[in-house]
Amino acid sequence: LLPIFMTGSLSLQSIENLFSGSDNVKTPLLRTLLFSLFLTVVTLAIGFGFSLMLFKVKLSGKYGKYLNILILPVILGNVSVAFVFKLLLFNTKLPFQNEYYKFFTLSLIQIWQYGSLVTFLFWINGQTIKESSLTYARSVKLTLIEKVKDIILPKQRDLFMLLFIVVYVFSF
Repeated sequence: LLPIFMTGSLSLQSIENLFSGSDNVKTPLLRTLLFSLFLTVVTLAIGFGFSLMLFKVKLSGKYGKYLNILILPVILGNVSVAFVFKLLLFNTKLPFQNEYYKFFTLSLIQIWQYGSLVTFLFWINGQTIKESSLTYARSVKLTLIEKVKDIILPKQRDLFMLLFIVVYVFSF
């Protein structure tokens, strides 16, 4: 990608050459794109799941005040997170033995760093759901799946799309 940006001309032909060239760029690029896409979907699913577990914790409650710590891994930044994990894994060779272990290690780091942010943002957004909607759901005896589908997901839809873009871009 760097030669395309260095020339200053981004044309359709240069993009076609990137994917059809014989310099072994296509396979690693596609692997990176698919890895990022897969991790983004997994991170969003795990973050949304944890936010559902925290749904009853109120922002002004005893534990709600301390959930701000969930944004700490993102605030640390990529370089410091990589340094922390390098120190933790310095004397071990297990995470680097083959491609599957590398994939798993990188996935854990990604989910730890951005999954906590996703959990926090979904939880904060869930706090804005009107109490009358939740009271109605209890009175009609909606199941958890129906409550998520009819009340929680419509409120989280825009945040899902925004977080998908953010996590996908930062997962490169």
